Amino acid sequence: MLGRHRGLRRLGQALVIAVITIALLEASLRIFHKINPLPIFTTNAYNRFRLMPHAVVYGFPLNSRGFKDGEFKIEKEAGTYRILGIGDSFAFGIVPYPDNYLTILDAALNRSGRKVELINIGVPGFNPREYLAILIHEGLQLKPDMVLLSFFIGNDFTEARKVPRIFRYSYAANALKFLYDVNTKFANFDYTNSGTYDDEGSLYTTDAYVAHELALSYVFMKRSESFPGLLANTMGHVGAIKRLCDRHGIRLTVVLIPDEVQVDRALQQQVVAASGLGSAAFDFDLPTARLKDELAKLHIDHLDLLPSFRAAAATARLYKRNDTHWNIKGNALAAEVILQHLEGQLPAPSGR
Repeated sequence: MLGRHRGLRRLGQALVIAVITIALLEASLRIFHKINPLPIFTTNAYNRFRLMPHAVVYGFPLNSRGFKDGEFKIEKEAGTYRILGIGDSFAFGIVPYPDNYLTILDAALNRSGRKVELINIGVPGFNPREYLAILIHEGLQLKPDMVLLSFFIGNDFTEARKVPRIFRYSYAANALKFLYDVNTKFANFDYTNSGTYDDEGSLYTTDAYVAHELALSYVFMKRSESFPGLLANTMGHVGAIKRLCDRHGIRLTVVLIPDEVQVDRALQQQVVAASGLGSAAFDFDLPTARLKDELAKLHIDHLDLLPSFRAAAATARLYKRNDTHWNIKGNALAAEVILQHLEGQLPAPSGR
């Protein structure tokens, strides 16, 4: 009996120590986050994932606002056609700055006497809610002539999905999940920092990448119960962006960025096999087609990159291995196709 009481007392002491330790960890993480914000903690802030000003990414220093672009003035120079590039990590660019599709596009648009300023305010982790927020809080004051919004089919519909309650309220839970993911899913987590860029490098392990694509594959399921609601939520934000642009005399073009699973047939087969549902359950064109229908209803100019990427993928790899993002060739192709789409919408070069 005495031994039992001792055991219970020790168990109680261990529980108290555990609770105090977790409380101290939670408090410490919250204080640290106040001083040095990190994106691993779930918040409602629209700039949660923005990097620190002047951080160096593949040899390129971010500007004073934390954007992967050069410094820019709020006031637009006379005779300049200003384009505001909004998007997530595709727009931010996980390739070196000169190889990013928005950087290439900016240079191409300025050839032949045009005076175009393409300001890239893409932020990793953004989705339509944040696209709208950054346009309101930071974009409109720049008085752009055009908003070029890059929409990633792979995860831009997912903003409405609920984050588990424990991750919404506990910084410690977020930190533990982050450490678990880094040690079990990623082959090279440090892909946005100041290391040397490797166009052949991988972010995920192969198994983790297939699992990642499978987790997001509900948008490609013919009988998805969640996708209609996600699409409606997405169009609520995009519709608000359209109304803002119309009110301020700004052209809006939405570029639809395909997920690799829509382009790579082998990856499709892996995802279908992992699902156990069979190929008849999937339509990998479905979310793009539905989104295009909704954009057309609102008279929003849009460009679907899927046909061009499928055609080019027959002879070239366009995405980084196990990474979801474009490699250098993918960025170059995107810039080429977008340029063709925009040529007829922009002012003619001087002298023509």
